[in-house]
Amino acid sequence: MTIRLSSGLRDAVVTSYGLGAMLFGGHLQIYSGEQPASADMATSGNLLALVTQGGQPIATGGLRLTYGPKAGELINDGAWVLKGVANGTPGWWRFVGAHPDDGAQSAYFARLDGAVGDSAQDLPALIASTTVLPVGGFLLSLPSQ
Repeated sequence: MTIRLSSGLRDAVVTSYGLGAMLFGGHLQIYSGEQPASADMATSGNLLALVTQGGQPIATGGLRLTYGPKAGELINDGAWVLKGVANGTPGWWRFVGAHPDDGAQSAYFARLDGAVGDSAQDLPALIASTTVLPVGGFLLSLPSQ
């Protein structure tokens, strides 16, 4: 038998009772190179950019998330801005929660990893330390099965 999730359960998992709550106030980190095999693993590659609310510092620019247009979707809320910290080609991103996370291997921290082109929209093909760009959008969708 196939497991299927109801719309209400999918909404709860991605918003106020799950991912949305755990990642609310966090930020996106954009790295070069290959995405680690697990979000529990330490970061790899070079940190190229940070995405925060309005391009503010991490301490005051925590990202906000809200319900998407369909059940089980989570989207960005507000103006997400990418600010470069180094030069390179982005390969993957890590969304970390508001709690300090040093990027070391950990099964404790709430993290969400993705390849460039997954979920985070309009990331540039090249990032420079002077890059400042709005992020076109963020979409996380939990499938029904």
